[in-house]
Amino acid sequence: MATALLRNLPTGMVVVKDIFDLNGDILIPSEAEIENRHVKVLKSWGIAGVEIIGERMDSIIFDQYLKQIDSEDLKKFQDH
Repeated sequence: MATALLRNLPTGMVVVKDIFDLNGDILIPSEAEIENRHVKVLKSWGIAGVEIIGERMDSIIFDQYLKQIDSEDLKKFQDH
């Protein structure tokens, strides 16, 4: 389990527990996969972060960063 800030929340992550609005209504149920529409709802309610199932967020962000690096540059780095 990890806490993910909304600004770094990738779609496809799974919510650990229900997320409620100020009235006690469920915005996103537990075990739901985060979709773009969920991010919009969370932003509109001023929710800054959610608990997700899985890896630590720094690992996820690093993996996303690696995908943006040119494969030849990455190979050069790994060879050194």
